[in-house]
Amino acid sequence: ASKALPEGSLDAVVKKLRSTPAVAATPPDPCARRGLAGTSRECFDTFAVGSYGPAMVVIPHGRKPFAMMRTEVTIGNLDQFCRATRTCAVSRGVGATEPARSIPVAFAQRYAAWLSQVSGHTYRLPTDEEWLLAAHANVGWDSKEGNCGASSSSLGRLMKAPDFSDKGATNPWGLVDMTGSVWEWVTDCWHNSYKGAPADGHAWDEPNCRMHVIRGGSWRDDHSYMLTSTRFKYDASV
Repeated sequence: ASKALPEGSLDAVVKKLRSTPAVAATPPDPCARRGLAGTSRECFDTFAVGSYGPAMVVIPHGRKPFAMMRTEVTIGNLDQFCRATRTCAVSRGVGATEPARSIPVAFAQRYAAWLSQVSGHTYRLPTDEEWLLAAHANVGWDSKEGNCGASSSSLGRLMKAPDFSDKGATNPWGLVDMTGSVWEWVTDCWHNSYKGAPADGHAWDEPNCRMHVIRGGSWRDDHSYMLTSTRFKYDASV
């Protein structure tokens, strides 16, 4: 059997192959290493020399564990994004480890999309069910403190440095400030009840969703809001 070579010669084919840029292979996911789920050990993506993704911990979830940011998205995380994309800027004089606040859902999704692009692995906001699973840590965990050093509105944390963001309560799976500190976005659109919710744990989303679910309470709310069971709503545009 035989087939015609493009452009009529072997030399031409070799030259064409040599001039075609190689497709970069997706690097192995450092959070997919065996034995990480439920240990609170950190994993993170490497973007470039000296550049790293946010610290993650792996949450057990049957045969489909997932990684979640160890802390809420910080000012430092967003500064990295803004500098790389030149599409935004963070306020000067704000501590790099303070949680990001007053961030619309659409901006959070753009940040997640950028992390996905530069890492080769998919980042996104957690679903309501995933947030609850991660917060409870399989033991029904609830913090007894509200962390009174943070702001009242938030970006939250995404799935997939000491100072402020390390000072809150840590649950058994290594997640910091799942309650108190700042409210956290999840993917789900707000509904007054769980009637009609997806039975498979997928996000309960709707086109043009205006009100999203927030979780975790904030430092200036009453302690009754700082329970993992507390579920509230907020305008997605902040």
